Formats: sequence, C-alpha cells, structure tokens
Amino acid sequence: MILSRSHFSDYLFAECDLQDLPGALDEFCLPEGVPHLAEAIAQGFRNESLHPALHRDLQTWIFETPDVWPKCPKNVYPPTFWVFTTSASVTPNMLTLPVEVLLEIFSLLDLIDVLNISSTCTASRNFITNSEFFSMLVRELINHGSLCWVKPCPLVKGEVEQAHEPLLSWIQSNESIQLDPFTSVEFPFSTFIRYCLVESASMKSRRRLFGNVKQIQGWWDVYWAEKDTDQTGKE
Repeated sequence: MILSRSHFSDYLFAECDLQDLPGALDEFCLPEGVPHLAEAIAQGFRNESLHPALHRDLQTWIFETPDVWPKCPKNVYPPTFWVFTTSASVTPNMLTLPVEVLLEIFSLLDLIDVLNISSTCTASRNFITNSEFFSMLVRELINHGSLCWVKPCPLVKGEVEQAHEPLLSWIQSNESIQLDPFTSVEFPFSTFIRYCLVESASMKSRRRLFGNVKQIQGWWDVYWAEKDTDQTGKE
C-alpha cells in the first residue's frame, strides 16, 4: 500500500487522540521507544505539529509514494566527518592509486561498504571522507553505482520531467537548466544524498523498493542459473 505524502498523516493519525499520547501510542508497537517524539514535545510542539516526529518514530516512510524528489530546503548541511591527526608516514597502497581508478573500484560497492573501508586506518578515513573526494564518490555512485535508485527512471512515464524542477533547486546557478542535474559539477551530491537518506520520506521509500527489486532480481538470476545447470546435466 502506497499513500500520498500529503494525506498520509491525516489517514494514519485520524483515530488517535493526541491529547492522550500514552493511550494513542498503545495502538502501535514501538520497541525502540519514541525519541523523536520526546524531543519534539520538549521543544514545545503539540497536536498536529507532532506528526513529523511520529512519522520518524513509527517509520511510516515505508508507505510514502516513491516519486517525490525533495526540493532544496533553506537550511541543509553536507555530511560531516571527524578529521583525525596521525604521525604515521605510511600511506596504504590503495591510496596510491589514481583517483579515477579508486572511484571506478568504489563504484562497484555500496556506500556503507566504502565507509567501512575508511574505518580501517586514519589515512583511509581522512582520504575517503575528504569533502571533495566524498562528493566525487557520491556522484559516481549516483550515476553509475549503488545509489542509482535516487535518479528518475526514464522508463516510467513522466518521472524524469517530474524530478527535474526539484533537482534543479539544488543548483545555485541556472546554467545547467536543460541538462540532467546529476551531470552538473555544481550539484551538491553529498548534501543531497544525505538529505535523501535521512530526511526525505519519499526517497527512503524509493530506496527500500529498489532494494526489494534487486532482491527479486537476485532470486530470478539464481533460478535461471540452476535451470541452465539442470538442462546441461540432462544433455
């Protein structure tokens, strides 16, 4: 079931009495508690203004329509990483490769795998999480790797046109207005992907559905591989 973002909160919380939050939350299974709701209440939010916090705690983004690309908000920040100092003069062999080669290798991995590689030593951490390199990495993953799910699909009618204007809002100038925003060097790739992964309910839903499709594709590949093996054995 996929519901539109604009009507989902009304649907989900229509029968909940937000004046009696403990009673309302008894209707849901919340093993990890409601940290976002607690923070929102502490900040003074009440009634319908608590909906965004409830969405995050209840993980209702899984029901969101996966085709609402976020426009660039007023206050948005790139991901930040700790910079570690080291006295070691030894550079890992991997980091002696040309940047183009490293990007080609990392494009075959998931972003979380690359970040895991960065945790192997201080030099790798500082190199991979360097803002310039990390932005190039995310650009490569979006255009040719595991983050391709964030791009509109040309095979879905109207999706490219629907995504164009929101994506252009992330670019400061209008020089690339006729181009795919993801090909622009001015596009803030690391800032955008952080927002999609953390803040955008629609993009998080899109990522989940993409994962489901890839899983089904994997099963299908295994099925045909086993079928071909059986056919070869019979021959």
